[in-house]
Amino acid sequence: MNRYIVLVLLSSFLIVSCGNKKDTEQGAEQGEQQEVAAKQSVPEIMTFDASVQEQIGEWEAWELFNEEMTKFQKLQADNLSLSLDELIRLMEELEKSEFPEKLQIPAIKSRLLVLKTFILKTRSVSDDQGRDKELNKLQVSVVTAYNELEAQMGESFREKAYEKVLQTIDSIDQKIENTKNQNEEPE
Repeated sequence: MNRYIVLVLLSSFLIVSCGNKKDTEQGAEQGEQQEVAAKQSVPEIMTFDASVQEQIGEWEAWELFNEEMTKFQKLQADNLSLSLDELIRLMEELEKSEFPEKLQIPAIKSRLLVLKTFILKTRSVSDDQGRDKELNKLQVSVVTAYNELEAQMGESFREKAYEKVLQTIDSIDQKIENTKNQNEEPE
């Protein structure tokens, strides 16, 4: 009788432990799926419209920085270190370069500072193992800051174009006013 009790207990233990193994495997699979779902997708790099691209195309330091940022956007979180080193180097060159006149405004300088801060923060974390989620979030932050900088740059170029149009309109209005005054002068 004791043998039967031991046999029943042993078989029930084996059944329970095998069932737990299946639950553990399912739990691990669900955890991996949740981790993949938790990763944020990195936004696409914005591009300038044709008129802005034409104006900024001569700024070589920006073109090099833009190319590296495009590469950075496509990388996985565990491969960012080399690209970040290159971005830091290119950021320093960009800061030393001569900005187009239309971009020599505080709004652009502050956006560059924000972008540089995110790049440096991401680089400080990039060599640490097991921080892929944090790196992914920081990569999203870097690309978002870059897109905001590009948006501000595009806006600055468009504002300057509007100012030029307004100045032209003002000069035309002034000429019309002068012509009216000359025609109204008594002889």
